[in-house]
Amino acid sequence: MPITLSPAYIKKLLKQSPGTVVREANLYLEVGTGKKKVVHARFYYKNPGRKYRKLGTLDADCTAQHCKTIHADYIEMYTNWNRGISPDLVDKQTAIEHQRKEDELTRIDALKTVDQIWVDYFERRLEGKASADTRRYSYEKHIQKQIGDRPADYVDHQTLINLIRDASTNGDSAGNTTCQILGVIGHYGFENGFLSDDKNWRKLPKNPSPQRTRVATEKELAWLLNKGSVLIKPSICLGQRAWQHLKIEWEEIDGDWLNIPASKMKMDRAHRVFITTTVHDLFQESRERFSKDHPNYDSHWIFAGKKTGDPVRVETGSKQFHLTNVQSVQRKSEKVTLRMQDLRRTCYTFIEQKFSPVISGAVAGHTKDAMGRVYGQYDYEKEKKEAMLEWEKHLLNLMN
Repeated sequence: MPITLSPAYIKKLLKQSPGTVVREANLYLEVGTGKKKVVHARFYYKNPGRKYRKLGTLDADCTAQHCKTIHADYIEMYTNWNRGISPDLVDKQTAIEHQRKEDELTRIDALKTVDQIWVDYFERRLEGKASADTRRYSYEKHIQKQIGDRPADYVDHQTLINLIRDASTNGDSAGNTTCQILGVIGHYGFENGFLSDDKNWRKLPKNPSPQRTRVATEKELAWLLNKGSVLIKPSICLGQRAWQHLKIEWEEIDGDWLNIPASKMKMDRAHRVFITTTVHDLFQESRERFSKDHPNYDSHWIFAGKKTGDPVRVETGSKQFHLTNVQSVQRKSEKVTLRMQDLRRTCYTFIEQKFSPVISGAVAGHTKDAMGRVYGQYDYEKEKKEAMLEWEKHLLNLMN
């Protein structure tokens, strides 16, 4: 009869004589031969000789949950076995993973925290000097509470910039001192083997400016679309980094898609941008800045510069942006002047409002979160196309 792992089935099996065995596929149930009547559940397999793996022991008082647990373990082993994964291989993989975690914990334990590097530096290089007390005060006030107990290797660049920015609210001197201390910790830690890499601790700005949040108003967008040159408009329409379009090559155009190679992306990852009809027309308009007999008419650069073989310089584009005099339509209450880099944020915000942050990030070429980078391989091309067409429709309405 088929095996049904349940308390009733086990009680019925226990009435059989000791040593009785029932089998179904790889599942073996054997009535024990000891004083206490029990049923031994085993998973049998050949690898290459006959082997078994104990699943559990069941007696007359076993519960339905106990039976269910043993059955689930059997199904897992049976599924793996049919995929060519034996219990021995599972054990080996488990041992490897366990060792990897042990090694990682050992490595993390060996990492020096920011506090440990600071103390070592202070005792060896700073203690007794005139600036020791003020440096220690600044460290304890602006650094220690935030990152003191963290491994220095795991502190990212943006966190350090935020520390300097926060310290700067107490004055430029506080920001500059915090910057100097962080730079010293990074350099000293790397120099003495406490840091595996000090790249996050280098090139820290003394007083980083506040992050920009400026977006263009509809009036400013309309002004730029009507007054701006062919070098300005594509930046608005594409929604990418300021002036990134100046380095686009014709061979990167694939129908209605722009394939930006990883070498041209800040995140070192290839990116695809949907090209609307408006953008196609602007690309052709850029080519027609030259007569057909001009060498740059057939340049591999879409925005070819006056000098053969080179794209338009960013300085040239910046001059043309300033010539639009977009400040003339800026709201009087707005204290922050519009810049080219704000146009990308404007496009991002529009798509975020109309669609979602995920789609706006996909259009902008932002990196996915940690799980998304590993498991999420969907590229959102359908959604990116819809978003860019909606953005184009919005811009055309403003122009008219």
